[in-house]
Amino acid sequence: MTAIWSEPEAGAEPGQGVLERVREHAASAASRTRVFEFLVGVGFTFSRFSIGSRLPAEILLVILVLGVASFRRPTIDVSRVQTWVVMLMAAMLIWVVAVSHYTGQPWTQRGLRFLLLFLLALCLAQGRIHWKSIVAGAAAGLIVINAPSWFLGVGVGNYQGFLTGWLGDKNVSGMFYAIFAVVGLCLFTLTWQKVVYFMVMFGLLWLTGSRTSIAGCLLAIVWWFMRSRAHLWLRLITAAIGIWILVTMENRYSRVGEFSDRTGTDWYRAQIDAAMTAKLADTPWYGQGLNTGWVTLSSTRQALFHNSYALLRVEGGWPLVVAMLVLVVVVALGLFGINKEVSDDQRAVEAGLAVVLVCAWKLGEVFFTLPCLFLVGAAIALRYGKPVAAPVPVMLRVSDDLAGVRG
Repeated sequence: MTAIWSEPEAGAEPGQGVLERVREHAASAASRTRVFEFLVGVGFTFSRFSIGSRLPAEILLVILVLGVASFRRPTIDVSRVQTWVVMLMAAMLIWVVAVSHYTGQPWTQRGLRFLLLFLLALCLAQGRIHWKSIVAGAAAGLIVINAPSWFLGVGVGNYQGFLTGWLGDKNVSGMFYAIFAVVGLCLFTLTWQKVVYFMVMFGLLWLTGSRTSIAGCLLAIVWWFMRSRAHLWLRLITAAIGIWILVTMENRYSRVGEFSDRTGTDWYRAQIDAAMTAKLADTPWYGQGLNTGWVTLSSTRQALFHNSYALLRVEGGWPLVVAMLVLVVVVALGLFGINKEVSDDQRAVEAGLAVVLVCAWKLGEVFFTLPCLFLVGAAIALRYGKPVAAPVPVMLRVSDDLAGVRG
């Protein structure tokens, strides 16, 4: 897959101005971007918005994408891993439904969500949907729509002073900005473009006030920079050091400087963590079933787990934890992969998955979300995919056959 933004043609005049070069890059990007997928990416900005009382726009967006993808032929061949990935996803879905049925928990709505997101990942892996155009649309939506909406006081956010916009929650907003701050680097070729884009996105990320997302973005940009420069052993050491730094920063420096006024927020999170730990202690190895990742803080207040790893553990037990980590870390991220040289597209998507893994540590629903499964699908396409040969027109095949007969 080629970059959406490319270098000027070799015949460009030496005195060509910066604005003219920018226009050329913009024209090149527009010619390589698919309109439908771009609009889907813009729709990511509104994916957390609820239609009615319970239906998130995210589900309607995924259904729309799957409907269009069903009429398109695969353009990427991932047959060497597709069977195993499908089996892994099916096993995860069957497992959580079985556990939920055994424990008497409702599973239909959440199980359908899992199924739709898995199908979305497979469509992206097969190239039925152009993932890069979605990245372009998501970046545009976050910068041009979501941020101005917040500045103008439009949106659904309830966090005074923090950039939420249409994403509603500052931590969710932070995760979106962190993910697309690094994934969006694949849209550009020139260094100055990447620097400008990342600084704009990181500035907006900072306004969300999400400490975990900021830390995840910083670790992800380190991964992005080192991915093509470091061998396997150095990547593993870097990952271990990154985890250590993350834990140390959380324990010692999470309330300094700009974050010194988070006493109330941290107290609330501590109450959730304490209740979560107690619930996990009572959870059998196979989990408690879907929709059980909630804790009761008072007679009138419940809260979702603020840890996606713990959420996997309570809903599907250790089998679900292991299966999800295999899908994200081993299959998609390829942490143990031996290839050092990868494309800019692949290392950008891998950096986005690094953000997911960090955010999952302190955020509730991360793995079974639109950004996560979107990245999984794109990563599979990039890591294992090969272009599908275009079908030969019928008339051409007939002509070849006749030529062979005459020969």
